[in-house]
Amino acid sequence: MRQLRPWRVLLLACLLVSWGVPGSRAAEGYAGLKPMVIFSFDSGARLLQRAGLGFQGAGFTTGAAWFRRRLASALLIPGFKGVDLYRPGHSFLLSPDPPGKAPLAAALVPLADKHGDELLAAIRERYTTVYRKGGIHTFSVPVNPEDPGYIVLAVAEGHALISTGINGLRWLALHRRDGTLPVAADMGMPLRLTFDGGLCGRFLQLVASMDADGAGEGAAQADSAYTLLRHLHETGVFCAAFTSIDLGIDASIREFSVALRLHAPLDSPLAARLATLQTPAPEFGNQLPDALLNWDISVLPALLPVLPATTASWLERLADSTQLLGLRVAPRAEGWLKLLLPVLDGRHASGMLKAPVGSGLCSLQIFGFDDTRKAQAALSILDSLLPTPAHPSPRIITLPSRTKGGLRIIGCQVAAQTATNSSTIGSGLDEVLVQMLGLGTVEMACPERSLVVVRGARGTLDELLKRSSGGNTLPLLDRAARFFTPLRPSQTLLGAGQYAPIATLRAAAGTLPALRDVVGQLPFPGDALCWRVVREDHSLVWQLMLPTNEMTAWSRLRTLDAALLQELVAQFALEQLSRDVTDRSQQELLRERLRRLRENTLSAPAE
Repeated sequence: MRQLRPWRVLLLACLLVSWGVPGSRAAEGYAGLKPMVIFSFDSGARLLQRAGLGFQGAGFTTGAAWFRRRLASALLIPGFKGVDLYRPGHSFLLSPDPPGKAPLAAALVPLADKHGDELLAAIRERYTTVYRKGGIHTFSVPVNPEDPGYIVLAVAEGHALISTGINGLRWLALHRRDGTLPVAADMGMPLRLTFDGGLCGRFLQLVASMDADGAGEGAAQADSAYTLLRHLHETGVFCAAFTSIDLGIDASIREFSVALRLHAPLDSPLAARLATLQTPAPEFGNQLPDALLNWDISVLPALLPVLPATTASWLERLADSTQLLGLRVAPRAEGWLKLLLPVLDGRHASGMLKAPVGSGLCSLQIFGFDDTRKAQAALSILDSLLPTPAHPSPRIITLPSRTKGGLRIIGCQVAAQTATNSSTIGSGLDEVLVQMLGLGTVEMACPERSLVVVRGARGTLDELLKRSSGGNTLPLLDRAARFFTPLRPSQTLLGAGQYAPIATLRAAAGTLPALRDVVGQLPFPGDALCWRVVREDHSLVWQLMLPTNEMTAWSRLRTLDAALLQELVAQFALEQLSRDVTDRSQQELLRERLRRLRENTLSAPAE
């Protein structure tokens, strides 16, 4: 996809607003501006130091220099010459409300000298045209095309006020004079951002609505761009459901820490539902077996009925596109999540582990209910979505219903030849990987007051029902608590989880005979990525810990010979799928798609 510069994206989005809503009129001048994004730090020196430690621990030797450039760019300055890095700094993206003109970037930068002579001299070197009128300096025609095309600057009381428009400069001066300058919410972290939920949500939807001009030649690239824009649109819809969103980031030699806080509107159905959520009971998490590679437990699905109506459909599409993560319940069955919402109690758990039956991996999901009849109703809903002899599917084969220990078990299987029915290259490879990892069969049953969905070889569900932890080990939620600070009295734990990408990759390769020789070339896994979510007043707070040794392992994957693994996958596809394709033209089409896929991956530029 052709890259659009951020300034052009902002301009195009706001022009679309003015065209799409002719009946609305934005407030005139700087008085109508409102911060869409606020970026703050209490000490630039501490922020740069923490970022340097994080990148050093992750093995990214150039990361600290990259972050230093990005921080200067956010403050609209060429570097930190003449800047006091031991005082707070702030940056803003200002938008009319309602939007009608392009947003303006603005920044308040503390100066090392009274009049800002050093900073002014550094900026003059980056611009061809420099103009001063009274106390306002104007810079245009940058030497580097990546710099803003136009900025205005004024110096007042040891600070530089900088903006990409004169109204942005006036807005800064007004609020600084009146003592009403907004700052990002205090997250207890060096880097903090606050987003206006409504403005940001509208902006993302506008960007997504733009025609993907130059999205790329070929159906696969066009479809990828369209899918990305749809996800961007739904992200905007989700953001607009919250009044504001706070983000905090910190780093150390061992880990990166992220906190995300979403504020629900007061007296809204979302806030009312959030207030009713409680910590999942330990016995619910004990239904997951031991030795999990990845797992999560939460009560967050209970929020779906009060979130935007399209959120459930969006999650369905995400589940379908991330089937290797075990999220897809009813393959190719659209609407399954919406149909389950009336009976869901909100409790949800999932996990992935080495397959106890056959080879590869297996995954399971557990939906909790407050009534056995609701669990049975959920099973019946999913059963009704599976193909029948009267309405067969070329992709899904319904398995005969069976009974085990008094439990009714239903299921389906992804057809092995589905890759040849796909119009895109990537989706065919997804189905091949599903077959290779033994995730092609889905089985479902309702033990007690739960709906259990398992992906793996047939019979895996029976085995996993015997392997619940039964309380013999430390509960999973308690395990996650070890990585975070103790909860405050005002906080309620709503969920937690951990993911180990490199360990999962090694486990997947180790279970397949054709790939076992590759395991020795893969990096050793670091510590697992851990997260938890808590309720605090009317807010949801996500906390994430990303170990730097796991990031180091990710970076080492890029140095491996990817052609070897791709060739093994391609050969497996040709051997397994060609058996079901008698038409020679179809076989040649499959070979051509796999060849193009390998070439595109190998020729992709490193970031």
